[in-house]
Amino acid sequence: MLAGCSQPGHSPTPGPSPNPLSSEDHLPTATPALSIEVSPPVVVAAGRPGETDVVGLISNRSGQAVDNLRIRVSLFDPSGKRLAELEVPPALTQLDAADVSPFSARFPVTRQQGMQASAELVRVRSASAANTPLQAEIVRVEQLADGSTALLGRLTNPGSSHVLVRELVALALDAQGHPTGLLPWSAGPIRIAPRSSQPFVAIGPAGETTEAHVAYARAEIETGERRVDVRFAAGPDLQTTRQGEWFITGALENVGSQPVWGQSALRLELDPRLLGLVQVHFPLPLAPGEARPFSVRMPPLFGPLPASPDPAELGLSASPESLPASAAEAALVLLDLQVESFEFTGSRAFIRGRVSNPTSHTIVTPSVFAAVRSTEGKVLGAGWQVLAPDLAPAGERTFTLSIDLPARATPSMAEYDLRALGIEADG
Repeated sequence: MLAGCSQPGHSPTPGPSPNPLSSEDHLPTATPALSIEVSPPVVVAAGRPGETDVVGLISNRSGQAVDNLRIRVSLFDPSGKRLAELEVPPALTQLDAADVSPFSARFPVTRQQGMQASAELVRVRSASAANTPLQAEIVRVEQLADGSTALLGRLTNPGSSHVLVRELVALALDAQGHPTGLLPWSAGPIRIAPRSSQPFVAIGPAGETTEAHVAYARAEIETGERRVDVRFAAGPDLQTTRQGEWFITGALENVGSQPVWGQSALRLELDPRLLGLVQVHFPLPLAPGEARPFSVRMPPLFGPLPASPDPAELGLSASPESLPASAAEAALVLLDLQVESFEFTGSRAFIRGRVSNPTSHTIVTPSVFAAVRSTEGKVLGAGWQVLAPDLAPAGERTFTLSIDLPARATPSMAEYDLRALGIEADG
């Protein structure tokens, strides 16, 4: 685990004094007892109307690693009446001895002054220590047009082995060290070479009183053969819409013999300066030989572009990566899909329809994928949408996809390919 601060002098374990919760008091008896502390959480603005976030910290005071953690978070109105309750995992799903992780619960409740919250540990399990330390630095902070905050940071692996970054999150703090928001990992590497550094981006809401940010990450030493079984079958290419919005298109292909999770960090640079970082990460694995198109908006810019930017002036580089998919994850099922409407506004296509599950099994991560190509086969745009956590037999969900298209594209002359897929649940 690591903690990296955007300003010196702030503790990586901020907030009020922790409220200790031992396994003897709240969980089935364990030997030895697992001493896990949950700090009193703080009610913060969620960044969107009608929602409220509760943010806190959980600390492993045991002498051993733990995982399978679940925290019950309750939200109360100013009079102390319970409004809602959620069970959530911490941002880092495994805590080795002395590790700390933030947690966050989002409630569909309008925030009021005087709201209170509580949190208690309801599940934990002993685990084998696996985390390896990294170093983090917050390099730049930008306020985005939608009011959220984007952080550009740097992760450093000081060890002598390759590591896999499993999870990362940034905690926003006020001047007193109290949480004001949680910023999820948006883009960055999953592998870092020995004694090397890689950039990362975290984006999320942060209150007006935010003074600093602390990064928390979980990484493990990579074992076994290091393989990258994905490559770019097309792109990446930098595109602009008629409205002057920038986006990146391409296609990732699985060139191996087994299903893999494919992804890539895309770096945008001007001379030697890193302007932004964005991640391509599909919600379902890639089958052997499959080339899946993608389209992502240009990342938040950590520095100004030229007045009239030319794609030739900008450096776009990519780092494709892959991780093996398990046998269960690789059991992809084709779902029934019906397109109900196509609409075009400016350089954007809106595709609406519905997906149904024709099988007798529950489908996990039911998703719609769309690709738009020119008549020559060039990727003009792409998009996907996860419809729900799962879809029961004969279940149905609607979808709406919004796909950016290049300024010079003629939507009516393009070719559209849509598929709906999911993973067959066990049993």
